[in-house]
Amino acid sequence: MAGPVNLNGMMTSSAPNNFGGHLWFRGTDNKLWRMPTAQPPKVTNPLGFACASTPTPSTDGYVYFQGTDNKLWMMMQRSPYLNVNLGGFQCISPPLSRGDGFIYFQGTDDKLWELSTNDPEIYTNLGGFKCKSTPTMPPGGNGFIYFQGTDNKLWKVDLKSPGRNVNYGGFLCASAPYASNNGNLYFQGTDNVVWEVDLLDATKNRKVGVGPANPRQRRPNSGSTAPSTSRAPTTSCGR
Repeated sequence: MAGPVNLNGMMTSSAPNNFGGHLWFRGTDNKLWRMPTAQPPKVTNPLGFACASTPTPSTDGYVYFQGTDNKLWMMMQRSPYLNVNLGGFQCISPPLSRGDGFIYFQGTDDKLWELSTNDPEIYTNLGGFKCKSTPTMPPGGNGFIYFQGTDNKLWKVDLKSPGRNVNYGGFLCASAPYASNNGNLYFQGTDNVVWEVDLLDATKNRKVGVGPANPRQRRPNSGSTAPSTSRAPTTSCGR
């Protein structure tokens, strides 16, 4: 097996995202870079854009990212790179896009926003929740969104009925969780241990690297009470 290669000598200050044969990343110069993985020298900085965190290329043909001005940008992945500050919104962490006509993100007010990419006048503070980092959903979706609350609780919320929500398994997390295509959710606990939890059954969980999953193995925190989830008015937002 060949050893690792520093593609085109580039450096990054965020995690890269690979989609459609291209790497998207934030350089150490804060520029938004697009690099063909098969031809790294053809790297480009589309329209001279800069970003403040990891960009998110989506299956809908667009890339979404937090500008250095915190504006939420939507840009075509290919030339002519048409772009828009979507709905005039701002965000303070990488947005989440599943290519289903909506994106989800942490506003500058920490509210968890759901925003239509087809009509930016359609948006809501999902379930009235706030979040502390980028939310997550598994590839293809399963009807739920998972995220780190401002209380560090790991939340699972029904997208169609946000009133159906739970501090998932009673867990706490210290950073953004990750929903995998293998049916599990991975996250950093407040004990700094990596946890693996089934996306639909929180009793199936384990500390990664500690042994086989134990249906009776429980979380470091339990018995949490869910906050009020009445919808917040949509007259103010993280713009």
